[in-house]
Amino acid sequence: MYDFLTFKTFISDKVLIFFYYLFAIGIPITILFFKNRIFETTLFKNIFPVLKEYSYDKLDKKQKQYLIITCIMCFIMCEILLRMFFEFLIAYLQIRDVIVNY
Repeated sequence: MYDFLTFKTFISDKVLIFFYYLFAIGIPITILFFKNRIFETTLFKNIFPVLKEYSYDKLDKKQKQYLIITCIMCFIMCEILLRMFFEFLIAYLQIRDVIVNY
């Protein structure tokens, strides 16, 4: 227990995998679940219609499709970067374990 509290032993790969799935699946689902509550705040009620009028409503159909595709691609890239970050952390812990136990 002392080694864990003094950071001589690191958390295991299973904990990192749990947090990866928590972020990769849990955060988007939470945002979708609470999106109505977010858009009901006074900030979004006042600003969102004005922003939509001056930006999204001025686009033609093809530009709107490009915008939606760009947003989806950004989401996918964020998921890939999150995965790569957690893979790096797991690889770091595995390398450290090999070096320390050598």
